Amino acid sequence: MALSGPERRSAVQRSTSANWQVVSPMRNDDRFDFKASLNSLRASVEAASPWTRSGNAWYRLEFSDVPSNQVISAVAVVEGLARAIAAQSLAGRLRDRDMAYRRLRRRGALDLLRQVAHDLKTQPQILYGNEALAEFKWAVAFRDLLVHEGAVLSDVRIGARLIAAAESVLVTLRKIGRSRGPRAYGLPRRRH
Repeated sequence: MALSGPERRSAVQRSTSANWQVVSPMRNDDRFDFKASLNSLRASVEAASPWTRSGNAWYRLEFSDVPSNQVISAVAVVEGLARAIAAQSLAGRLRDRDMAYRRLRRRGALDLLRQVAHDLKTQPQILYGNEALAEFKWAVAFRDLLVHEGAVLSDVRIGARLIAAAESVLVTLRKIGRSRGPRAYGLPRRRH
């Protein structure tokens, strides 16, 4: 059971207001220049000595709750859930869950979000929200740089915004998954 048009818009509106309380999530008056920040981070990584980069790596290992690691984890969680939802939809058409997963295994987060929207017969901007999707695209770009270069994101405000965007998309994906029922999404585990 997919969300209908009004329900989908309502879910998106609720999802954009259910972000972490650490920052004020995605307010129009609080713009960041993500491109300049990403370029600045990339330039500092390229100019860093191996010694500096080694220090960054140890810092990220020692302090697992730094924004760098949180951005990486937030994007990975969105990508994983989007892949699961897309694989479930594709498995219904292929009649083979393993084949469906193999077809989607190497697709990135943004491509998977487009696939989920396509399966629901809507546009990603409508499903996830324009601003959340735009900021999530930056989260993916930062994640790629952070993962492949072992960089450290020092601007906590930008990290928080990227995490909030990923969480907003995640909330929408969770609602989509749950709307398909416990048989498709799985029953939540009991907590003791």
